[in-house]
Amino acid sequence: MIQLQGDYMKTAAFIFLCIASSALAQVGATIEAIAVRNSGGSEVIYAHCKAIKIEPDGVRITHDGGFAKVPLQFLPEAWKAVIPVDESAIKEFQEKQKLDAAKYAEWANEERRKLEEKEAAKKQSAAKGSTSKRPAVSRNGWVDPALKDKGAEVLMVEVMNVLPDGILANVLEEKQTVSASGMASVGGGGGVSGSVYYGLSGKSVMLKGALPKGLIDGDRFKVQALRAGTYAYTAVNGASRTVAAYDALHHDRSKP
Repeated sequence: MIQLQGDYMKTAAFIFLCIASSALAQVGATIEAIAVRNSGGSEVIYAHCKAIKIEPDGVRITHDGGFAKVPLQFLPEAWKAVIPVDESAIKEFQEKQKLDAAKYAEWANEERRKLEEKEAAKKQSAAKGSTSKRPAVSRNGWVDPALKDKGAEVLMVEVMNVLPDGILANVLEEKQTVSASGMASVGGGGGVSGSVYYGLSGKSVMLKGALPKGLIDGDRFKVQALRAGTYAYTAVNGASRTVAAYDALHHDRSKP
C-alpha cells in the first residue's frame, strides 16, 4: 500500500530523479521525491524534498507534508554517493540519541514530580487557610456558616402540630413595639423607645430531621434547615394546603 505525502504523484521510474545539481547530499540540496518504507511495511513518498541536516545515520528533510528523517538505506543514489557510511559513527550517534532521550525523560519526570508536589502544597495550604479562617460554628453555638453557603436558612418557628414524621410550624419574624416617652407624646422633646419580639410572619413550613425532643404545640425554637421541596396536608377545616418543606440540621431551643 502506498501512502502519499503532499499532492505529488509520479511513477516509480521518476521517484529518484534529481532536478538539479543541488541534488547532492548537502544542507539545502533538493530532490523531487524520496520513497521510504515505514516500520509497518507501507511505502511513504515524500515530495519536493530539501535537506536541512546531515546526520551519520540519515538526512533530515522538509517536504510537502512537513518534516522527516530519511535513513541511509532510503536515500537517493545521488545523495548516498557523497555521504560516507561509518558504522561506528552511526552506532555512536544512535547511542547518544538514546542517552539524550533517556536524560530528557528523566528530567521531564523530575520536573513533573516537582510540579505535582508544588500543586499539592498549594492545595494543602489553601485547605489549612480555609479551615483556620472559617469559624466552625457561629457565636450561637449551633449554626454552621458552611451550610449557609449551601442554601441553609435560619428560621425561628412555633410548633402548630407534631406529626409522626416531623412538625408543622409557623415561621416567626422579628417585630418591634414602638412607644414615645412622655414629652414626645405631647409634642415636647423626649424620644422613641421600643422592644423587639417575635410575631407570626404568615408563613408555615414542614420540618423534618434534627428537631428538639419532646416538642408540643406552641413550642418555639430556632433551626438551621435546608429547603427540601413541598409538603401537602389537609387543614382542620378540610382545606388542602401546601407549604415549603425543610430538612432540619441544627436547632437551638429559644423562648424569647
